[in-house]
Amino acid sequence: MSISDPSGRTTCELAGLTACERIRAHLGMKHGAVGVRFIFDEQELETQALPARPDKPSWYCQMVLQAAGGKQFTARMQDMSCPNSELSLGFRKPRFVNIKTGFDKETQAVVIGPLENADVILLVLNNRQAMTMSILMGGISAEFRGEVAVCGEATAQVYHEGLPNLSFLCNGARMFGGYKDSEVVLGLPPIAAEKVAERIMALQKAGGALCGCVVSDLPREIVENFKTIGFEKGSDYFFGKLCGWSVRIYLDKDDTGRIKNITLYVLEKAPLDGVLIKPPFSTREREGWVDIVATFDTQSIGADLYSGGDKLRNTFTELICNYIIRTQEGASQK
Repeated sequence: MSISDPSGRTTCELAGLTACERIRAHLGMKHGAVGVRFIFDEQELETQALPARPDKPSWYCQMVLQAAGGKQFTARMQDMSCPNSELSLGFRKPRFVNIKTGFDKETQAVVIGPLENADVILLVLNNRQAMTMSILMGGISAEFRGEVAVCGEATAQVYHEGLPNLSFLCNGARMFGGYKDSEVVLGLPPIAAEKVAERIMALQKAGGALCGCVVSDLPREIVENFKTIGFEKGSDYFFGKLCGWSVRIYLDKDDTGRIKNITLYVLEKAPLDGVLIKPPFSTREREGWVDIVATFDTQSIGADLYSGGDKLRNTFTELICNYIIRTQEGASQK
């Protein structure tokens, strides 16, 4: 579900508040998400209840980091310490060179912090969190020059293009903004945050994680074949439904690079009552959940990953339905 204002720009009422909280929890982010909204109408500043202006002029990137810690600002051009931010955010046009800023109207203020009605969402991430976001989003573009990072690359560019962008920051952000060497900033359109949150929810419903081949490294034909049988791709597995169970399928290569083993994985809440588990499936309990797992050689089960269609789905369905059986009086055999 997305929410749009009259201009057609997606807002952050859902894509920000609930989605950003879910993203932060999933990534284990130290900092909160920061919303940025552009205001072009002077009257809007007088009629809307907005956060206060900063106590003194500050760097835009510094205000963003402070907002990631819970503060909120309504910043005007007079509040900007960095002339690059004035230019990148549309407060003024270049005086001596003809550079297109992308803004048709002059920016009157930027609201930094609130996620409601935000035009851009900023996430301050470490390298591992950026990697996880890349997996969740199916890849992230990173266009940066190390000059106008938070204001230009992560905010203005995302606003104009409507596409996520990852910035590795600039000297100003690190020297005056307070960012650590290990931190980067990801700018997102609100709708992108919503999609990531939906992805996280789908993955959480599918359960915990094992370790298989990174899906992006698999031949495209295999990935497409799994899609035809109703399975979506995670980072190192495929997930979908078989026989009423939420199933993950992991593919493992041998030393020659050939896909040799297939692991079928079902996660259920403990206790596992009314379910009969037959070998080769085994179970293990962890943190209130039961893992039901079995690994098969592709040749032994006749799984042709390049065939797709009903044949591939039937292969997996038979393995699940014949060995993991719901019964009214049965008990789990562990």
